[in-house]
Amino acid sequence: MMTILPVADGARLLGIHPKTLRHWLKEANMSLAIHPTDARIKCVSEEHLQRVASLHARSLQAPARLNTASPPLVPSQIQPLPVPANRGEPASPACLLPTPHVPDAELTQKLACLESRLDTLQEQIAQFALALLQERERSIEHRITTLESLMQHFMGGQMSNQPVPEVRKEPTCSVPPHRLLHPAEQ
Repeated sequence: MMTILPVADGARLLGIHPKTLRHWLKEANMSLAIHPTDARIKCVSEEHLQRVASLHARSLQAPARLNTASPPLVPSQIQPLPVPANRGEPASPACLLPTPHVPDAELTQKLACLESRLDTLQEQIAQFALALLQERERSIEHRITTLESLMQHFMGGQMSNQPVPEVRKEPTCSVPPHRLLHPAEQ
């Protein structure tokens, strides 16, 4: 019984990129098959894989390394695709490449490591932001001091005789007296 595999899995067995496998199949005039449940996925027969492997001096790796999400398909599920006449076949999307299976404990450990690194980075960003604000404040104070000394120099000491207007600060939470309160505010 002949089985078929998604092109991405077949390419993984050969140790090549799916786009390369598609190119090699096209060169050998071998057609692809449509996946029985998802027409977007193109498949290749095991026989075609073996022929391509021998043509390009490649050895097939053991299929145990494949992702179990895409099991081999039986011939009754195969729908052959016509070989395209044009050479401009689109590249296979990278999202078809499954991620290798990693144990949960290892993933949990990696997640904890990433979380601690994220915390460290957040602390560093907060420290940098604080340092930036402090440097801005020092820079502004230095500019103001420089401007005041330049003004005193150009005005010839006249500034010292004039009263400096005081900036009146209102408390931020006070309500102006002329505004009437809403009944809910009373």
